[in-house]
Amino acid sequence: MQTRRQKMNKPNSSFRDSLDELESITQQLESDKIGLDEAIEHFERGSKLAAQLQTELKKAQLKVEKIKARFDTEQPAVDIATESDSSSEERLDTEL
Repeated sequence: MQTRRQKMNKPNSSFRDSLDELESITQQLESDKIGLDEAIEHFERGSKLAAQLQTELKKAQLKVEKIKARFDTEQPAVDIATESDSSSEERLDTEL
């Protein structure tokens, strides 16, 4: 079985796990039921997790921006019904 220190030093593979761990650390620090040394260890781990999560969020934001930029530059699909309606209107305008 792993000790608490081993669990705290083990890198998390998923964003959700890291976020859950950070929330748990925050709750423990807010509870005032831990000693100073343990609080400092938790604070250090929490700071590392927060930085890791922030990096992951920035990566996700960049990915979303790239996807959005790609779709913004592509030609929109033409709605056949709208296109035929506008062609009919143009013919009517020229006939009048």
